[in-house]
Amino acid sequence: MNNNQAERAFGEHHQNARHIYTNLITWWTYWTLINFATMGWLAIGVPTKASNVLRLIVTLVFLAQNVLALFVCSYARRALKREDELTRHALKYLGGQEDADGSAGSLTENLGTIPFLLYWKTIMLMRITLVLFNVLWLSCALILAYRLVVK
Repeated sequence: MNNNQAERAFGEHHQNARHIYTNLITWWTYWTLINFATMGWLAIGVPTKASNVLRLIVTLVFLAQNVLALFVCSYARRALKREDELTRHALKYLGGQEDADGSAGSLTENLGTIPFLLYWKTIMLMRITLVLFNVLWLSCALILAYRLVVK
């Protein structure tokens, strides 16, 4: 790898991390809005047996989707971690600390260009919120199922 390749790799991986994080935040904002809007829709109206069946189906769909969203957060975290590692490797190469075997040295070991800790904490907060959403959706599903059985 020469300096031009290392500079290009550094820029690309840094841009990839920003792109992943920006898309995650955009998706998160939209997904949270949809969760709250659906909860509001479930809270209004007169419950009937037919509407309770529909509400139960919607509740179960959101419960499943929020479980999948937990996997999305895990995947995004792993992708951001990988981009951070690749960016650090390119940065180490640009610092002239590549060893004879091609591995990067330790000059810039603690130097990071991607705010991975910030990304990681944000993703953890997203995951906590998703777990809370799932608790709410599960509670709603149990209440609706009970109403269907009792009535």
